[in-house]
Amino acid sequence: MANLHQPGKKQTKAKRNGKKVFWASSFALPVYFVLTVLLVTIVVPALAGEQRIVGWVERQGNPTASDLTKLGFVTSTQPTVEQLLQRGKSRYEAGQFREAATLWEQAAQGYSLRQESLNQAQSLNYLASAYYQLGEWQQAQKAIAQSINLLQGLDKLEKRGNSLLGQALNGRGLQQLAKGETEAALETWKEAETAYGRAEDESGKQGSRMNQALALQAMGQYRRAIALLEQVNAQMQAQPDTLLKADSLRSLGMTLQTIGDLRRAKAILEKSWEISDKLNSPADTSVTLFSIGNIARILQKNDVAISYYEKAAQMANDDLTKVQAQVNQLSLLIANQQTAEALAIIPQIQTKLANLSPSRDAAYARVNFAESLMKLGGGQLPITKQDIAQMLATAVKQAKELGDRRAEAYALTEVGKLYELHRQWQDAQVVTEQVLQIVQGIEADDIVARAAWQLGRILQQEGDINRAIAAYDKAFESLQSLRSDLVAINREIQFEFKESVEPIYREFVSLLLTPPLNYQAEPGNMRSQAEPGNEDTPPQGKEGQGGIAGAVKYQAEPGNMRSQAEPGNEGNEGTPPQGIGGQGGIAQANLAKARQVIEALQLAELDNFFGDACIKTKPVEIDQIDTKAAVIYPIILS
Repeated sequence: MANLHQPGKKQTKAKRNGKKVFWASSFALPVYFVLTVLLVTIVVPALAGEQRIVGWVERQGNPTASDLTKLGFVTSTQPTVEQLLQRGKSRYEAGQFREAATLWEQAAQGYSLRQESLNQAQSLNYLASAYYQLGEWQQAQKAIAQSINLLQGLDKLEKRGNSLLGQALNGRGLQQLAKGETEAALETWKEAETAYGRAEDESGKQGSRMNQALALQAMGQYRRAIALLEQVNAQMQAQPDTLLKADSLRSLGMTLQTIGDLRRAKAILEKSWEISDKLNSPADTSVTLFSIGNIARILQKNDVAISYYEKAAQMANDDLTKVQAQVNQLSLLIANQQTAEALAIIPQIQTKLANLSPSRDAAYARVNFAESLMKLGGGQLPITKQDIAQMLATAVKQAKELGDRRAEAYALTEVGKLYELHRQWQDAQVVTEQVLQIVQGIEADDIVARAAWQLGRILQQEGDINRAIAAYDKAFESLQSLRSDLVAINREIQFEFKESVEPIYREFVSLLLTPPLNYQAEPGNMRSQAEPGNEDTPPQGKEGQGGIAGAVKYQAEPGNMRSQAEPGNEGNEGTPPQGIGGQGGIAQANLAKARQVIEALQLAELDNFFGDACIKTKPVEIDQIDTKAAVIYPIILS
């Protein structure tokens, strides 16, 4: 806070007979009188205030800060713990998760000092949610464990205490499911349902049962999951039509979408839409229409999806929801080759993006918009490639300011892709390696898979085959850990399977079978992703200028992008670099790895087809089934 300067009062002096004297006594009486009046003005109210406090204490006990304000006293501007809690909610809803976490941590400490266990547990539950969003799962786990221990240590839990325990147990279940501990997650969510039952919290019970359905689906018990969700639906339908019911039905519809039951999901979402429309809530209606559009997109009914996205954007009462719907609409218009319609909404999206407050959702919207613009390409764009770079630079900058490493990595991956598109291989490599460094220590296997795949493509173009294989291996392993997520947890990935998932497998196999390869496909062969100390240094172009990366940290300037193709590279986009001298055989380790990757692709294709990672496999060495038989693998690489 800036210091306010107040001029001091000067005592004017003069010399009389060689001595310093104050101004003559003609002013002494008035000055004395003024000082006396000021003294009375200050002291008398203070004494009166003291009497007011004494009277208050005698009547009502020790005054609070609010009571002191009523008595006419100025109190400290330091926020109360209640204000910290509320400010954290506002930051969280705005997508500013790092600030929310800081505020809720302070609130938890404040409630701990006041020995208010229930409020402390609530703060810790909120804190865990913020850490989840940031991908800092260890911190989230610590906060949840502290909340559960605090609540279970109390002698008796009333309704609010049981409701908070249900929240904490739901959080623990999410952690367990993410780690693959599905049976433990199922039991934890049953405990959460019981806690909500003691609290007579029907909404909480329904949420816990929907979570149980997710666990059952992840365990391959599809019928049990559907039966459970049908029970939840029946209970909801019996309730009167309210916005809470519309919201609960939307959550149920999205859960059904998650486990792949698109027919039921659409029916439930349409019921939610009917209720919110009848109750005249455009905001709720917009979100539901957006979800129905996603289902149409998964079903590859692009025209239907575009219509829903358009309606969602029209009804939304905030710029973020409008932008999200229009960005999805734009991507489908481009996929449908409806160029004129796509060009028409680009300026609208640009205007709304400029008005968004910093948040993760705003950063994601910018990245997704940039990705669509790169796909449109050509001379048709109303904005330049430097404008796209600047848009991504804004996303990176805001993510950094928010302390959101996941959003920062997501945006930087797209920066690397932009470099790759314009054949600036060295810059693309540096940025993509930086992404892989940023995501270390957070849960972001989806970003790791995408960035490692990108790095593999770049290294292949640079002729560094061994490191390219290592990068593809990293992408492959990340996809394996995400196998259930690809269709069960993040259903939207399905419509990108052919474009964003399947190529990783096929390109990896192609690289493994490109002779000569001396690389041994083993863990730990990835070299350092970035040199120490380079985290904040923007990659430089060949002439030492910023290029696109300069825009990430500084400003994108026209003319910094190099030509789209270097001389001699025309028409070589799909030609993988050959081994030195074109000689050498294929290592047995690479053949074994290629076979493993193809088998994994076959499972992924089945998962994608059925919309359910329900095929539980027990790895068996095929060579041990029949030692005298030969196994032939037909592999189509493109």
